[in-house]
Amino acid sequence: MAKQYRWRIVQAGAIDPLLWDRCVASDPAAKVYNYYDYLNTFARTWKGAVYGDYEACFPLTGFRKGHLPWLMKPAATQQLQLAVLGGINPGPAVTEGLRELILQHYKVIQVAVSPPVDLGPVTRVRTNYCLDLSPEYSLLRSGFTRSGLRNIKKAEAAGLSLEQTADIDIVIELYQAAYGALAQLKTYVYEAFRKLAGQQYRHFRARTYVVKEESGTIVFAALLLEDHKALYYVLGAPTEKGRSLRATYYFIGELIRQNAGKPIKLDFEGSDIKSVADFYLSFGPQEEKYHFYQLNRYAQPLKWVLQSVLGF
Repeated sequence: MAKQYRWRIVQAGAIDPLLWDRCVASDPAAKVYNYYDYLNTFARTWKGAVYGDYEACFPLTGFRKGHLPWLMKPAATQQLQLAVLGGINPGPAVTEGLRELILQHYKVIQVAVSPPVDLGPVTRVRTNYCLDLSPEYSLLRSGFTRSGLRNIKKAEAAGLSLEQTADIDIVIELYQAAYGALAQLKTYVYEAFRKLAGQQYRHFRARTYVVKEESGTIVFAALLLEDHKALYYVLGAPTEKGRSLRATYYFIGELIRQNAGKPIKLDFEGSDIKSVADFYLSFGPQEEKYHFYQLNRYAQPLKWVLQSVLGF
């Protein structure tokens, strides 16, 4: 970036949504979580770090607990990213300036970010999986594992079918039944998903699907987000019958078939859980690494007090 600007913090209500989203949309690496409307939906209090005239931007999804400012990862937000207008290399003036700004304003940090953002010692390196959908379907299918193909064929033999639906409630119902106790998502998060599915946004949209068996019974439902760069697999869950029919394999396989040849990716959104990662790997995706930071930068004795509460 030729010109030298300064980073500044802008309250969410004072951000120019068009310029913010222009920056995010123009950077091929910036994901859907960084759009203004998505942040407004899931980050109930947030600010924006803005460089120059929105030549670069980064969401500061923080809040105050007592009088202490925390930078925290919002729900349903895998990672935060530095977006640079045009996707050009930001250079050290931008990345180091952003680091200084964040560390100056936040002493407690619990957030996942993508390189080149560097906030210090990395607590954990995490893995995401993405599949480039631009090749034709036969080439994509050749990258499936034997196990993946076997499960897809079992589902196809059962006569499953995929339909797009406008019913977000069935997605939430099946997800809560299958994973609710494990995920422990709060009520406002499910309401936020309903909002995403029920409104139109400038740069992204929600897509909901169901998989049915031949009788018409729904055995799987999913919510995806779509922008011009990717499809993001946000929520998905089978019924017990759907699990036995391999409905989740069928859904991903059909999604790939229907979108093969398009200049977009399928973003699986993780995972570091081995069984989930093995499932995603059965479709031949590429790995993406990002960093999770868990930092308590207060001095003693406040640091000890917070450690007893936070665990770090």
